[in-house]
Amino acid sequence: MKYDVVIPVSYKDVAILKKNIRYIRHNLIGVETIYVLLNADLFVRFSNDFLHNYKVTLIDENSMLEGLDFVRVKESLKDINLSHQTGWYFQQFLKMSFALSQYAKKHYLVWDSDTIPVNKISFFDKDGKVCINPKKEHHEPYFYMINSLFKEDLRFAPYSFISEHMMFSTSIMKELLESVANRSSLPLYQWWNAVTRNFRPNINQNFSEFETYGTYVYNKYPQCFTLRTLNTFRLGGMLFGRLVTDEELSMLSIDFDTVSFERGHTPKGLRGLATKIMKVVIELQHRMQ
Repeated sequence: MKYDVVIPVSYKDVAILKKNIRYIRHNLIGVETIYVLLNADLFVRFSNDFLHNYKVTLIDENSMLEGLDFVRVKESLKDINLSHQTGWYFQQFLKMSFALSQYAKKHYLVWDSDTIPVNKISFFDKDGKVCINPKKEHHEPYFYMINSLFKEDLRFAPYSFISEHMMFSTSIMKELLESVANRSSLPLYQWWNAVTRNFRPNINQNFSEFETYGTYVYNKYPQCFTLRTLNTFRLGGMLFGRLVTDEELSMLSIDFDTVSFERGHTPKGLRGLATKIMKVVIELQHRMQ
């Protein structure tokens, strides 16, 4: 089955994303268009040749959907002292709201900008069910939020839906967002205000888009997905940093399906020094734009 890939990205992650896109094209089975959601100021970081060769479409994160932009989200978080978390929540709202955009087709895969697929991965089984990669995380505020949004007793899965990726059904996501908006008497394009209204002050992580969508599907459409286990590794940055080579990724592919290179993870020694210098260069480039 065909699907699009959706990746929100900040300026600090553009470099690793460009490497990532090569691997997404090579290893994720069934990808059509790759949509990158980012600030329009960062469009210059992608050449026309790159966009054409890898079938990438850039979308201004502040104009993808009417009523959803960084400034509005930040304003909604000021009164509860969470404006420092604006970017973290904004990218989650973007992922879900993509289903309401002009670009959305039947399915879209949300993928982390810092996670590289190093082996072939399919996201549908032979019966067309979406493959979900269960995890063990359990963060109580996420479930408090889910109950607050839907105002009904939902069953919670004995595992977590929080992963480095998730395949969304556009029709199910639209249904979910309509339910959230209607229960809070909001227009559909302002559904995310229902989330920020239910934030508890001084809790940095009040909401998870993956846990919310996964719980909704677990209750309403359990026949639409199946569980499978991928071998994922989140500490790639501790070994090689973001200067990881194709040879090193090939070595990691022996044991893992995906490898993440998180921003704060830096290896020791000369590789670590080179990674730190790269971070400074990227910061300077951003300030000069």
